[in-house]
Amino acid sequence: MIRRLPRFRLSAMIAGLVAIVVAVAATVWLVVGADDDGDDAPATAADVLTAAAEKASARTDSETAYLRTETTRPYESDGMRYSITEVRTVRVDMQISAVTTVEDSPPSFSSPDDWRAWQAAGAPKLPGTPDPVDDSEQSATAMIAGTAVPLADAAESLDRKPADLVGVLADSDPDRDPFTGGVRLLLTPGLPSSAQASILRALATIPDTGVRSMERERVTPDGPVSATVHQLSRPGGLRVAIDDRTGYLASVHGLDDADITVGASGYANCIGVEGPGGPATVYVGCATGAFVVHDIAWDETWGGPTANGVATASVRDCTRSCAEGDSGEYPVTLEMGRQRECGYNLYLYTRLTIRFTGAVPPGYQRTETDDYACGS
Repeated sequence: MIRRLPRFRLSAMIAGLVAIVVAVAATVWLVVGADDDGDDAPATAADVLTAAAEKASARTDSETAYLRTETTRPYESDGMRYSITEVRTVRVDMQISAVTTVEDSPPSFSSPDDWRAWQAAGAPKLPGTPDPVDDSEQSATAMIAGTAVPLADAAESLDRKPADLVGVLADSDPDRDPFTGGVRLLLTPGLPSSAQASILRALATIPDTGVRSMERERVTPDGPVSATVHQLSRPGGLRVAIDDRTGYLASVHGLDDADITVGASGYANCIGVEGPGGPATVYVGCATGAFVVHDIAWDETWGGPTANGVATASVRDCTRSCAEGDSGEYPVTLEMGRQRECGYNLYLYTRLTIRFTGAVPPGYQRTETDDYACGS
């Protein structure tokens, strides 16, 4: 027999990001009040949500969106209490396709006795354990008022006055709670920034939302930094943390008896965010195929300030015409560098240096450097 526990002691959230994303260490939360000089009153929930909406409105969406979440739920089965953390990564391309990866997630037990009982039973797969998924592709949609709306149409569907949108958000939650319905939509991978802004403005009009600010230490490529996060609380127990600097959701607690931590969210550049060891192929200059580096073998520096690898470059001779030119294969070395935060906790390499170690293709230098903006 299995039953979902209402709440119990949860294991620590799994931290870490894949590919270009730098590993993120555990965070420490400290409650803070108003500024020490006493001149500024603490922000209200409406202030926090309105500011987040303004940050969302200022973003420039690109072709590839990225969202990584860690969702922890408690369970009880055969007298054993445990929790499962599902680590899910979704890459949305062109607001059309969503490619999902779900990592293998071992159970975390609430007591040593439960762990020993599980071991004595042969460590079986427990109810609630997700099946690993490797690059499952499906259409990118948002569930709006019970209907799967293509992501490309979501912004238009949600482009309403805040008072009118509140009703749509209520219809997007099984219990018809508009705040919860809005949070569900904000967790949609690749949801357009304009749609996020509309939802946040509508949430700002809903009364009875508490707020407190917290300082959180998080690890970046340049070392630990202190970040302000605003935690919003609802009468039913839902708690939502919003990163002050970016306006992105940082965590959600109490949604469907789960705790959700956003590992990373933002817009990736064309280098790609795939696999813990880095991409196997890079389209130089974001081109379609005139200069492709493939069969990349990254060394152990991947994820650090710079990453190095060796590969083969397929380069088309574009002297006369790229469409008519022949392709050649050239051995190369690569260096990725200049990491930048491209969203919330999404750290990307934005400079690629390629060196031809043998022959140099026509029209190129022995060493070529390409820069990539966030979301390019």
